[in-house]
Amino acid sequence: TGAAIPNPFAVARGESTWGEEAMKPVTFLASPIGGGAQAAKTWRGIEAAREGGVIRDDRLKHPGAPSPGLPVLGPHRTPAAREYRREDRRPRSKKQTKQWRLEGRGEPAYDRIIFRRALDSIDRQIKEITNNQEMSQREKIAKIRVLYRRRNELAQKGYR
Repeated sequence: TGAAIPNPFAVARGESTWGEEAMKPVTFLASPIGGGAQAAKTWRGIEAAREGGVIRDDRLKHPGAPSPGLPVLGPHRTPAAREYRREDRRPRSKKQTKQWRLEGRGEPAYDRIIFRRALDSIDRQIKEITNNQEMSQREKIAKIRVLYRRRNELAQKGYR
């Protein structure tokens, strides 16, 4: 089957990594004896530990703090992965992923990105309300007051 054959073209297009492609035959061949899925989890766990997080299509999903269980359980069993699913988060943009790498990877850098994103979102909402011609001044003030309160609460907490 074609699923077991490494695809260098997918790597060239940025749709896959050499590591993922190298795991295809291992996963396929080990599957009949029950080890294919575990081999794939182990590989993804090693990749996450090496990168400092789970990255798909050059976009960071969540940080993966190195731990002894990471290679065995895979990167989707970490506390950061559970939080990612619980909070219904989306992968960071390529720009944010690049920033995360520049800031030292790991959870503190990830938390700073999430924090800045939340503040930027509130600032954008305030600007939209300010420029809204259909709202009365009273409505604008009420909505902006709520947003400023939320922004101040976030700023007081810091990024963790």
